[in-house]
Amino acid sequence: MIRPVIAALVAILASAAHARTDLPLRPDRHVSFDTREGTWMSLDASSDGKTLLFDILGHLYLAPSAGGAAKPLDAGMSFDTQATFSPDGRRIAVVSDRSGADNVWMMDAEGAHPRQISRADDEAPLVSPAWSPAGDAVFVSRFRADLQSYELWRFDVSGKSQLIVPVRDRPGAPRAEWRSTLGAVVSPDGRYLYAARHLGGVSLDDLDEWTIIRRDLVSGEEVTVAARPEGPRKALDPGAAFRPALSPDGRTLAYADRVENQTELRLRDLVTGADRRIAFPIAHDQVQALAWQDLVPRYAFTP
Repeated sequence: MIRPVIAALVAILASAAHARTDLPLRPDRHVSFDTREGTWMSLDASSDGKTLLFDILGHLYLAPSAGGAAKPLDAGMSFDTQATFSPDGRRIAVVSDRSGADNVWMMDAEGAHPRQISRADDEAPLVSPAWSPAGDAVFVSRFRADLQSYELWRFDVSGKSQLIVPVRDRPGAPRAEWRSTLGAVVSPDGRYLYAARHLGGVSLDDLDEWTIIRRDLVSGEEVTVAARPEGPRKALDPGAAFRPALSPDGRTLAYADRVENQTELRLRDLVTGADRRIAFPIAHDQVQALAWQDLVPRYAFTP
């Protein structure tokens, strides 16, 4: 039985490795393995609900949602991760270092015809690509090591790029105003963007507070959708809400929440405000670490 939100996947994996000739390095050995489980696997579900797409150890796989053997989509030395289906299910967007640096790549749903759509040539990690509803662009967060924060970019499939949410609005902005934006997803009508938000540079020593915000892509106005309620408990445990996922009709928001050093998965009705826990605990989050694979792995709604 497939539950409304897929938080984990058990599948039989088969590894295939063939050396690529267009990478700066060449392999001198191959490793193969069989497994029925994995950790920190970001996944997505196809628009018809029949296929799951996930990553493990830097490679991509497709598997029937009803269960069965997984099919590898890529091979070689590149580290491919956080893949997601386009809205029509015909393409995949993925973060890959096959060009020598993290970039957003696009390929057919069966792994053919890979094409680079961002052109970075530095060491900045890219995190959590997400398609626009029209399938004409990919939103992705980029880690700024100099500011210890994440900015949000939009890359059109045509190659154009736009910085959507910078870390700071002006060079001299105080640290308390710096913004991190992670795990963005866009509403089905294309009007709103939901994302995890943190103010101030990311700290590895403290429990950072994250909230879920909704940003109007026309006006730029933002409102907070999910956050720890004010009260005495918040001073000791600020809490964190992150990794938003939207149902296909845009009404239900799934998100992760840090509660007393455990991470739970919650659902919120965006119309009524009703909010409930559906899984506890899930994979331990990266709130006190560098979230280069986001704060928890991607989960996805079935159609």
